Amino acid sequence: MAISGMSEEERHRSEEGSRVDMERLSGELKDLVLSLPPRELLGYIWSTTKVAGMLAEGDARAHHRAELNTVQFVLEYVHAVLASFRPGDEGAFKEETVAKIFKVAEELRTTTMLFCLFRAVGADGGMFGDRTGLILQSVLSNWVLVRGNRFGGLEGEFYGFVLGPHDQILRETYGIGAAEIAAGIQAAVNSLAGGHADAVDRMAALMEDAAKAEAEQGLTQKQVFEQWQRDQPEKLEAAKDVYMDLFRGGNCNLSRHTDLPAALLEDLAFERGAHRDLFAPGPLSGTPFRTLPARMKPLIKLDGEVFAADQAFVRDSAYRALLWNLLQRRPEYKKVFETRQKDMGETAFQSVLAKQLDGAAVHREVWYPYPDKGHWVENDLLVRIDDALLLVEAKAGAAATVASPATDFDRHGRSIHDLIVKAHDQCRRFLQYLASADEVPIYRREAGRYTEVERIRLADFRLVLPIGLTVESFSPYASLAKLFPDAGPILGHHPFLSLSIDDLFVLRRFLPTTGELLHYLEVRQAVAGIPQAILFDEMDHLGAYLTKNRFDWMLRAQLNENTELICWDGQSEPIDSYFADGEFADKAPPVQEYPEEAKRLLDALEATKEKGWLSVAGHIRNFGQESRNSFSDMLAQVRTSLSQHVSRYFQIGDDPPLFVWLQRTGYLPDMKMLQAKAQAGAIMAGQSRTFTVLAYVTPNGTYSRAVLVPVDIPEKGTREYGELQGDVVRMDARKYAILSEAIEMERELAAARMPGANDPCWCGSGKKYKNCHRA
Repeated sequence: MAISGMSEEERHRSEEGSRVDMERLSGELKDLVLSLPPRELLGYIWSTTKVAGMLAEGDARAHHRAELNTVQFVLEYVHAVLASFRPGDEGAFKEETVAKIFKVAEELRTTTMLFCLFRAVGADGGMFGDRTGLILQSVLSNWVLVRGNRFGGLEGEFYGFVLGPHDQILRETYGIGAAEIAAGIQAAVNSLAGGHADAVDRMAALMEDAAKAEAEQGLTQKQVFEQWQRDQPEKLEAAKDVYMDLFRGGNCNLSRHTDLPAALLEDLAFERGAHRDLFAPGPLSGTPFRTLPARMKPLIKLDGEVFAADQAFVRDSAYRALLWNLLQRRPEYKKVFETRQKDMGETAFQSVLAKQLDGAAVHREVWYPYPDKGHWVENDLLVRIDDALLLVEAKAGAAATVASPATDFDRHGRSIHDLIVKAHDQCRRFLQYLASADEVPIYRREAGRYTEVERIRLADFRLVLPIGLTVESFSPYASLAKLFPDAGPILGHHPFLSLSIDDLFVLRRFLPTTGELLHYLEVRQAVAGIPQAILFDEMDHLGAYLTKNRFDWMLRAQLNENTELICWDGQSEPIDSYFADGEFADKAPPVQEYPEEAKRLLDALEATKEKGWLSVAGHIRNFGQESRNSFSDMLAQVRTSLSQHVSRYFQIGDDPPLFVWLQRTGYLPDMKMLQAKAQAGAIMAGQSRTFTVLAYVTPNGTYSRAVLVPVDIPEKGTREYGELQGDVVRMDARKYAILSEAIEMERELAAARMPGANDPCWCGSGKKYKNCHRA
């Protein structure tokens, strides 16, 4: 990695110059913050900048999102300065000083990015070889820019889960348990996110009461206030609270806006001047590349009350700070704590996504003999869903979020590397075991003995998803796996995925079905498999790569130099945990939308869950918006025609084609004809395979059952191939838009019959008709 035309001496001089500028600007920013009363400063920033971003719409909202990053940067520095210095001689509040704060902060961010570039360029040949520079630039810029950019509103769910194993010790220590702490943290986030809007509503109500009194009693505004002071002092108190929330940072006051006990809040808060490291003498003093206090404790004490400068700090550092202080108060709990943390991490995937994994075969603590070494080894979680295999390894990784990559890149880089590569290696080891034979046994360990529980064939799985799961939020670093030379696709074609536990809660909320979840993971894995050379190249090269590899109808990917964003159908918002774009609980990440008819068929496939359903559901979900609409329109048209026909069919697409046969319930499908038509459709489309769906439709239009029908396409030159040519010609003449018209109604009705009592039921259940739908 190099900068064209720049010598090593010039690069070093530029790096040193940017470091000096960062230190100077950090000092200016510190002096400006200390010159203002902190509560007024917080209130002003929230009321004039952050709330304006929440209220912006359309293009203005997109523009303000960039400004929001600066606001969060400023708020983190406000928190850092207050944590690092005791109260001094603050002057009167001045708006022009706040303007200077934002100006200096933006200059500091810009200078910091230059430092990232110059430092990274000089790092080639380091701990990660010729990729060290790319990795360092990514982690340096992430350290500064990626803060709080996540979907908000799920903190309560996250904290309720991760603190659940420690409920009893939390009650003994703080007087409340995991559920109450989770509710309090969610209340804190809600207060920060919606406190101003609530204060505005309360102010409007008070103004309406005052106006009503003026009109009905003929009073002046001054007289109304005097009357309130005499007869309704609670209204004046309410007005005071509104003023505090709007202009003096009252929405940030967690002592007032949550029911969390004082001891717990204090464990999450710095006293003024308690943090000693940020502005300590030495290189990078005061710069963003020291570990800013918000990464350690998210709150600050002001005038005896606890404040949060921004809700983005609460999610990650509150979790670490709470557990760290818990162990400081109760050191005897350490061993039990470690055991429970391990169990929580290893069970998180199946626990959080229990609904999506309903019906899956789930094995925890899977043991097997290591093929190269001969000794027994273990994997955390194995999940089998139809033709998909998910292998999940849980890791911790706090050092990657606390150790600065600029002051301690070895520790930071090793932590990220280990977080990815150790989980990757465990997944690789198990998949190598699966590939070592046509069929291999897996075991559980009980009382020191290994008992076989199942045999597994790698060939049975169309989709294999090796996943590393972290307790810490890992979103900014998830795309780094493709940079590490020892974390490439496993067995050559199973790219590794990194998720964090808070990601799972977003997935649970917005991808509520098995099909949606697995399709998202499949698409994300496809992007994870994009070669590193493409990842860091121009966007048009990436687009060409996606199109060439048939990912164009699966997704659109937007990548920048910092992180990976996965988007559906060209939308600019990420559905990746990043999932999160710094918005609040009323802003959901985008999901694929399906017309109602197509969704009903997908629901029927998932409800039936016959072998192969996941592959055909994924194929349908891969359609772009236009194809989804066309498919849904065809499906509705053909389904409606079943009032006059016993069966109908159509085909859409050609790579491979999707052939759908709809059957009126109560009649047996002509399976020979169904397979012949599907074969002809594939031949007409020039494909050697097809997705063929048989769906049963009730008289009221409900899809009662939907299954994937295996269809083999005969090879060209065979007798079977020749016998299909008549149908191929007829289909081609009709352009295979809707093929069901090719069945003459008389022929269809003549072939259709009600099943006999001992015939297989028409629904495809495998039971006799008399024991199934005749009853």
